[in-house]
Amino acid sequence: AYYPLGEQARKPGTAEWRFPNEVLQGQVMQFTGTSEVIDVSSTIDLGTVHTISFWANISATSFANIVTGTGGSAIKLNAPNKIYYYTNNYTNSQPSISMPLNQWNNIVIARNGGTIKFYVNESLLHTTTGFTGDSFTFNKILGLDVNNKLSNLAVWDTDQSANITNIYNYGAPQTSYTVTPTAWYKLDKTSE
Repeated sequence: AYYPLGEQARKPGTAEWRFPNEVLQGQVMQFTGTSEVIDVSSTIDLGTVHTISFWANISATSFANIVTGTGGSAIKLNAPNKIYYYTNNYTNSQPSISMPLNQWNNIVIARNGGTIKFYVNESLLHTTTGFTGDSFTFNKILGLDVNNKLSNLAVWDTDQSANITNIYNYGAPQTSYTVTPTAWYKLDKTSE
């Protein structure tokens, strides 16, 4: 799945940019803290074995909703210290880890059944074991609650813990992956 959302996108039937240049910085989609939602139009069920990776630059300490799905599935950030991972039955894992504000961070959540690994900038910062939540589904990418920047959201229906170095890519969003994602939303300015 690929959703072009960059600065070349125009409002239907007009010459007006949907996202003017000043809203985008480099290769990212910047959400402005209003009710901005990207509906991916169909629900993606990742089951209980999957990996979710994205780049985020959070500038405030209130909740930043990143993705949501059916039945309670969600990835939320409570910057700078907590990543909330919710499954369809609202079961959550919320490790308290250090994630600096006002800088780009690559966040990877790799789940394999009852074990969830949380990575920030390639470093494994927390492992949850004995997790009992059911499957994870999503159908929306959000820019709610805070003025945050988001780039390169990729998901796999496999555990990609062994490929963290490739996903992190020396601190820059990927242009290709060694294992093709189930869905990849680049959210960059080159998208049309």
